[in-house]
Amino acid sequence: YVGVLIGAGLSSGQEAMQYFIPFGEKELLGLIVVGLLHIFVGEILLQLGSHFIAVSHIDVLKNVYEKYLNKFMDFALILNCFLIGKIFCREQS
Repeated sequence: YVGVLIGAGLSSGQEAMQYFIPFGEKELLGLIVVGLLHIFVGEILLQLGSHFIAVSHIDVLKNVYEKYLNKFMDFALILNCFLIGKIFCREQS
């Protein structure tokens, strides 16, 4: 689950090392919160996908949201993936 859906950076701990640990001990709380949110939200998403027998995220969005909110959420997910990828590419340079 972690390696496929979330990505190798998070499952290996590299994301945590790059974004939370360099800022000191008090940001360790942020790491714990993000970890718990990934567990909680990931379980909900997997249950929804199983319930709707989804092949794609669109199948879940269509059943959960109204037409226009569905399109907004799809756009927001795509934009989020693009921006995260852009940030990682810029940091690697």
